[in-house]
Amino acid sequence: MIKVNFSEVGRGKKSWTASCPDAISLSWLEKQVKLLASDITDELGFKTIHGKGKIYAGGRIVGRYEIVTETITNEGSGGNE
Repeated sequence: MIKVNFSEVGRGKKSWTASCPDAISLSWLEKQVKLLASDITDELGFKTIHGKGKIYAGGRIVGRYEIVTETITNEGSGGNE
C-alpha cells in the first residue's frame, strides 16, 4: 500500500493522508484533492520530483504532496535472538 501525505491544500490549507492500494495515477490524485479541497474549481495539475510534488490550479501552486511507500513488517518476529 502506498500513502500520500497532502499538505496545505486549497484556501483552507487542509492537510491529510490518503492510502492507495495500487500505483498512483493522476486521476487518483485529482480525486483525493477534489474530495477534501472542494474550494479548488480550476483544472488541476501535478508535478512530482523524487516523490514530492506540487498541486497546481489556474497556474498557481495550491498545495503540496509527498508519496510515502509503506513498509510491511512481520510483527512478533523481532525480539530475543
